[in-house]
Amino acid sequence: MKKRFVVFVLSLAIAMLALGFVACDDSPIDPDNLPSSITIYVPDGPPLIALASIYQNTPSVQGVNINIERTTGALIGGHMVAQRPDIALVPMNLAANRFNDDGEYVLAGVALWGLLHIVENIQEADGNVASSLNDLVGQTIVAYQRNMSPGIVLETVLRENGLAVNWLLSESAAINPDAVNIIALADNAAANAALGGQNASLPNTRFALLAEPVASIRESQANFRRAFDLNEEWAAVFDDEDFDARIPQVGVVVRASLARYHPAFVSDVMDLIAGSIDFVREYPDKAADLILNELSSIYIPNNLAVVTSFLSSTGQAVYEFVHADEAQSTVLHFLNILYQTNPSFVGGSVPTNDFFMPRRNTRPPSPPNC
Repeated sequence: MKKRFVVFVLSLAIAMLALGFVACDDSPIDPDNLPSSITIYVPDGPPLIALASIYQNTPSVQGVNINIERTTGALIGGHMVAQRPDIALVPMNLAANRFNDDGEYVLAGVALWGLLHIVENIQEADGNVASSLNDLVGQTIVAYQRNMSPGIVLETVLRENGLAVNWLLSESAAINPDAVNIIALADNAAANAALGGQNASLPNTRFALLAEPVASIRESQANFRRAFDLNEEWAAVFDDEDFDARIPQVGVVVRASLARYHPAFVSDVMDLIAGSIDFVREYPDKAADLILNELSSIYIPNNLAVVTSFLSSTGQAVYEFVHADEAQSTVLHFLNILYQTNPSFVGGSVPTNDFFMPRRNTRPPSPPNC
C-alpha cells in the first residue's frame, strides 16, 4: 500500500511538472481561460508619457479589457510586493529585485532608456559652472529614490569616476568637503522644486538630479543649465563594443503565470504598449498636446512647447520599446554593473535567463521560486 502511494505521488509530481505547475504556484490566472480584464500599473511622469495614447481609453486585446492604474515611483515597489499589477512599468533594478525575491514577475521589454541629468542653477555657481564631475566634490546634489534607478545610476557614475559619495541622512547633515554629497528627496518633482528655490530647508540649491522632460523644462529657463547627461557619463565609463551602453531605465514586467499560460495574449499587449511608445516618437506634437491637456500629470510641467521639443529631440532616444529577448544582453550588462557596485541593488544576484520573456512562447518562463 505504501509503495503504491509513493508511486502515485511521484507520478502526480511528474505530471504537474510536465504541465508547468508547481505546488507553490497559487496564481489566480486561469491556465485555460483569459481573464476578463487585466491592470497595467504605471508611475506618473516619464513612464506615463509612454502610455499616453492608450491611457484615457480602456483598450481591449483578445476581448480582455486593459485597465491602466496610475501610481507614483515611490509607491510602485509596494504594489509589486503586494502583486497587484498584472503588468507594470518599473525601474529595471526593481524588476530584477522582484524576480529574485519570488519570481512572480518576468521582463517583457524595455520601455524607457536613459533619461537622467544633473541640472545646475547658474546663480549659485559664483561664476564657475561645473565642467567636469570632479567639480561636484564638496557640493551637494539634490536627488531622489536612492535605492531605485535614479539614485543608483547617479552613485554608480560618480564612484566609477573615482569620486567618494556621501549620502546625507537629513537636510541639516554636515557636508563632507572631500565627497559628492547627495540628499534624497521624495521624487523628481521635489528635487526640481528645491533647485528652483521652492524648498526653504534647502536654500541655495545648486545641483539637482532630474529626469526628462523636467530637465529640458529647467534648461529652457534662464539661470539653469544641463551640466551632465548621465546617459552619456554612463556610456563613457561602461561602453563596450559587445553591448549597447544605454541605460535600460524602465522595464515592462508581466505576471509570470500570465506569461506562461497566455504568451500570445501578453505578446499582443506588448504590441499595444509598443504602439503607444511609437506614437510618442512619431507624433511628438500630438503626444505633448495629449499629455498636457488630457492626462493632468503633476509630474510633467505644463509647457507645451518644451515638452514637444523634448519629445522631438532627446525624447526620441528615451522612448523606444525593445522586447526582452532582444534587449537581454544590454539589460544583463546593466544589471551586472549594478551587482558589482552593490548586490543589494538587484536583489542579491543577477537574474537568470528565466527573467526574460520570449516574444512568442519559445521558452516559457519558469514557475515562481518556491
